[in-house]
Amino acid sequence: MSRKKRVEFGDFQTPDALALQVSQLVKKIFPVPSVVVEPTCGLGSFLTASLRQFGEYPQYYGFDINEEYITNVRYVLKERNTVSIERVDFFQKDWKTFFEERQDKKILVIGNPPWVG
Repeated sequence: MSRKKRVEFGDFQTPDALALQVSQLVKKIFPVPSVVVEPTCGLGSFLTASLRQFGEYPQYYGFDINEEYITNVRYVLKERNTVSIERVDFFQKDWKTFFEERQDKKILVIGNPPWVG
């Protein structure tokens, strides 16, 4: 990715090993969620790590503005029936409605916040 695009998207891809360590720690202190959300999923390192920790039971949601990343994550996780990936701008997503529709669920939001706005 070019430097200009990296600045535009605030791009920082969490290394898989770090995402795995974070998800292992979260699993120790958070009961198994019924919903896992990575609001700025990029290449999906937290989605993948969470799948390793919590298995297929939760419903997983990944969102990102970058079409290339979304295409990649969809390909990597294509066999997973419990994963939904959507191309969306974090700042345009109707988060209030998204979470209200799932208010009776145990929700885990995991990942890096957007770096730009």
